[in-house]
Amino acid sequence: ALALIEDGVPMLSVLGCPNLPTKHNHNSGHDNASNSNANGKAPYGAWTEEEAQESEKAKMKSTSTTIGSKKQIFLGNRGCLFLAVRGCGCYEIPLHLLERYILDEDSTSDSASDCHGNNNPPWTRLYVTPNNSDETITTNINSDTNTKESPSQATFCLGVERSFSDPKGTILQIAKRIHGPDGVVTGEDGIPDIVNSLRMDGQVKYGLLARGEAQYFLRLPKEGYVDWIWDVA
Repeated sequence: ALALIEDGVPMLSVLGCPNLPTKHNHNSGHDNASNSNANGKAPYGAWTEEEAQESEKAKMKSTSTTIGSKKQIFLGNRGCLFLAVRGCGCYEIPLHLLERYILDEDSTSDSASDCHGNNNPPWTRLYVTPNNSDETITTNINSDTNTKESPSQATFCLGVERSFSDPKGTILQIAKRIHGPDGVVTGEDGIPDIVNSLRMDGQVKYGLLARGEAQYFLRLPKEGYVDWIWDVA
C-alpha cells in the first residue's frame, strides 16, 4: 500500500492485493462470508485444490501468457488493485487487465482499448454500501445483482489474531447484539467466533469493504497500543 499525504491529509492511496480473488471469481469454491473456525468452511480467498493443481502444471510447463515479447504474470482469477483519490472516489481493476494494458506494445490495438474505443485500462468505480431508512443495507452494491439484506445478515471483516484485535471479546458481544445469540459459535478449537465473518490479515480487508463484500469492520486492540495511520488504511 502507498499513499500521498499533503499537510497531514491523505490525498491519494493505492492498495495492491496480488492474491485476492477478482470480483467475479471470489465465490469459486468458497462461501462469501465463511470462517473456517466458526462454520467449518474454507476461509475466504483460500486456494481451491483445482487452482493449486493448475498453478503447479503451469510451473512445470514453464509457460506463461505473453503479450508481444513480454510474459504476463497475472492470469485472471486473482490479483486486484484499488485506487482512492480524495474527492474523486475509489476504483478497482484486476491486475491481469492492468498488466495487459501496460505490457501491450501497441497502445492502439483492440486489446488496449475499452468498449468506447478509449485507450484506458478498465477501472471499476466502487461505492460505499448505503444505509437505508428502512433499516436494510445493500450488499455487493458493486456487483451485477444487488441484494437487500438486514444488518443482522451483514458481514464482519476482521483480523485473524482475535487476541490482538479483540482482546476483551467486545466485538463478539457486538456481533451477538447484531446477529443474535446464534451469530457467535464455538469452533472445534474451542474458541468462539462470529459465524458471518471474513478473517484475514493485512489491509486487504479495506478492499473488501470498498467493494461491498463486508459491511462491519471493528478494531479494538489492547489498551496502550498505538495505531499508525500507515497500518490502518
